[in-house]
Amino acid sequence: MIDLREILQCAEKLGASTIHLRAREVPIYRVVDNLVRHDSAPIESAELDGLVSGLLDTPLSESSDRDGDVHFLYHDEATTYKANCFRLIDGHGLVFEPIRAEHPSLDDLGLPRYLDDFLALRSGLVLLTGPIGCGKTTTQAALINTLNREREIHILTVEDPIEQVHEDGSSLVQQLEVGQHVASMAEGIDLARRTRPDVVFVSEIIDVETVEAVLASASSGLLVVASVHASSTTQAVAKLEQFFGREEREAARSRIADVLRVVACQVLVHKQYGTGRLPVFEVLTNTEEVRRELEAGRYDRLRAIMAKNRGLGMCSLDDALYDMVLHNRVLASEAMNYAVDKERFEACRKLPQLS
Repeated sequence: MIDLREILQCAEKLGASTIHLRAREVPIYRVVDNLVRHDSAPIESAELDGLVSGLLDTPLSESSDRDGDVHFLYHDEATTYKANCFRLIDGHGLVFEPIRAEHPSLDDLGLPRYLDDFLALRSGLVLLTGPIGCGKTTTQAALINTLNREREIHILTVEDPIEQVHEDGSSLVQQLEVGQHVASMAEGIDLARRTRPDVVFVSEIIDVETVEAVLASASSGLLVVASVHASSTTQAVAKLEQFFGREEREAARSRIADVLRVVACQVLVHKQYGTGRLPVFEVLTNTEEVRRELEAGRYDRLRAIMAKNRGLGMCSLDDALYDMVLHNRVLASEAMNYAVDKERFEACRKLPQLS
């Protein structure tokens, strides 16, 4: 019989970031970037089906049957896990990711303090982006924690699901969960616009209704911090436009250009020394030049603008990676995995590095 508690306890001992369960396979743990297999017998299909039935209540089970997958939070003793259940060709699949119990700070995560500066803005849209698994959710939690400790403001979050509960510190923090408190992301953002918090955090932009609500709130005078999956700042802005139909995109670009304040794209790269990964950021701020290119949809020009405007707070991902390589924090070969101009890093291998 499958023992989920034993599997999760083993994951904790290993320091695993992800636990994978599937039929006819032993439990598999992701430890840093390695996959470690549990020393046990493979899980039988009937065992996994029974585990899934026990984990999903009626609404979750109905959602799984309808959509093919469902995500939820699982609580085991002192640890909470983000869980996802889905269907594979040979049966169910389950993935668990432990959620940090403590609220991280920017310094804990090695994040630049200028991220906090973005939250001093009075209104508009701050867009956090990056590929799946790059730590956007954790970065949002760190920003909320920083605001909650250092400022006396009203913070409202719209999340799917709520992964960390933030008690009031110096600030008033209210958290809405999609499916529990509001029917959709868009409904939660619309509620925020009516209650007028100082900052609204949106865990993910997922559809055109969410984009509409975000743009309406940002243009009404609220500061909205929202996440979207994309591999670069330029791709993130283009993705917002692409949520709209073709006939609506020109108007959408104008609305985005009006409210956008900054886009920060986060990637995680392996450290040159030791274990673990470092966050590296590409930053695009909305100057007049950027605004003109956004309105025209000329996203291909934004990378050159970032490269020439580092003094205005911008930084291309290649420049950020290059700095990491020169200061011996990241190997050139690792930086090349994420860089656009890979030849620049090939040449960088021959340069003397700074200590």
